[in-house]
Amino acid sequence: MTTVLWLRQDLRLHDHAGWRLAAQAGTPVLALYVLPPAYLAPGPAGFDRFGTERAGFLADTLTDLKHNLAGHGISLHTVIADPVSLFIDWHARAPLRLLSAAAPAWEEQQWFDALQRHGVHLETYESQPLLEENVGSEDFPQSFSRFRRVLEREALQPAPPATTVMPSQHAEQPGWLGQYPDALDWLRQRAAHRRHHHTGGETVALQALTDFVTDGGHLHHYGDTRAGLIGTGFSSQLSGHFSTGALSVRQAWQRLDELQGGIDNRHIHAFRQELLWREFFHWSMRVHGQAPFRYRGLIGPRGSKPAAMTAERRLFWTRFCEGCTGLPVIDACLRELFATGWLSNRGRQWLASFLCHELQLDWRWGAELFQHYLVDEDVASNWGNWAYVAGVGHDRRGGRHFDLLAQSRYRDPQQAHIRQWLPELAHLDAEQIMDWHWPWRASTAAADYPPPMTAPVSLRGSAA
Repeated sequence: MTTVLWLRQDLRLHDHAGWRLAAQAGTPVLALYVLPPAYLAPGPAGFDRFGTERAGFLADTLTDLKHNLAGHGISLHTVIADPVSLFIDWHARAPLRLLSAAAPAWEEQQWFDALQRHGVHLETYESQPLLEENVGSEDFPQSFSRFRRVLEREALQPAPPATTVMPSQHAEQPGWLGQYPDALDWLRQRAAHRRHHHTGGETVALQALTDFVTDGGHLHHYGDTRAGLIGTGFSSQLSGHFSTGALSVRQAWQRLDELQGGIDNRHIHAFRQELLWREFFHWSMRVHGQAPFRYRGLIGPRGSKPAAMTAERRLFWTRFCEGCTGLPVIDACLRELFATGWLSNRGRQWLASFLCHELQLDWRWGAELFQHYLVDEDVASNWGNWAYVAGVGHDRRGGRHFDLLAQSRYRDPQQAHIRQWLPELAHLDAEQIMDWHWPWRASTAAADYPPPMTAPVSLRGSAA
């Protein structure tokens, strides 16, 4: 019998219960990464799951893991295949024991259920969350505040990082497995023309964590700067490594526990709050199954359906996808996302608010677009946050609708972010850029930049 360690969002060696379970199996072990063909096909909004930058980040991560495993005499195999068909076929050919991280999303839960129905022995372990067990189970807290209070009331603490034990018996790749395309080759080809190099992989991730928490690291001002827009120093830049599993969230939490003075506790608290938000969305997705992916989300099946895709809305969506809405605060965020695979948390909230509440488009289209572009796309956090802003998730106040112009003036009074990403407007000063949102007030034209395709809600009804 062969033990297959099916790696998904746990592409690392440290804090990895899977490697220990594989070592304890007493059978030859094969390490495998499977890229489903469905991920490479366009979704309802027209985007597959791997934009250039995201593909390159994952390719970096797999390459680094391949190198690190080679140091232990282990080969990493990467294939493009439907995982259910692949493992059912494998099980029919030879006895198979399958190890994999617990499934956070409904899609993966469906895979696991299908495999078990076909007699494939599947054993799971935790690799992504801080906690070992869910909070509240079916009675899951309706808000993040309640979730946090449950943690405090029950004194629940993150599990310590697991001790990794590497297997000593290594299985050879079955000859028939070579019939499948190589996933790493595909990712490298997709990323061939990447422009902005966010580097993935465990080696980089562990160093980035050390740089973040040690003297002079960005953690020391995190509470003051995490809502920033420009550069890399305002945030941790660790989320991409968390999403691929190249960096363990438990490892990061433990490093915070180990800090000895020299840093204001409010900065540590602010970063921990972000890790807990991630935890909240992960457990919520496990509890609610398919609901987080439906238009009505957690509100239920009753109520409105997505607005009809009129010619006007189709134009709105096209221009949104081109980063050419005519609203500088929105277009700058879109251009940065498209070029780099990255965007500040504040910018992500602005885009979600604009698409849901100004354009009144299906929020799931925005989630799919983010899924395509973001190097740190995490299914639970991405879809959970979009539903939250749209008002069909855990925010019972009907969603988050931002006053975009007030936000832009407050967060970036010099409009530096807009000038950086919209060269068409770089010659304008801050007030001229703000006036652009009111075409009747704009005193300076930009021939190669369009007027706003729709006025923000806060401006509708304003007199010319």
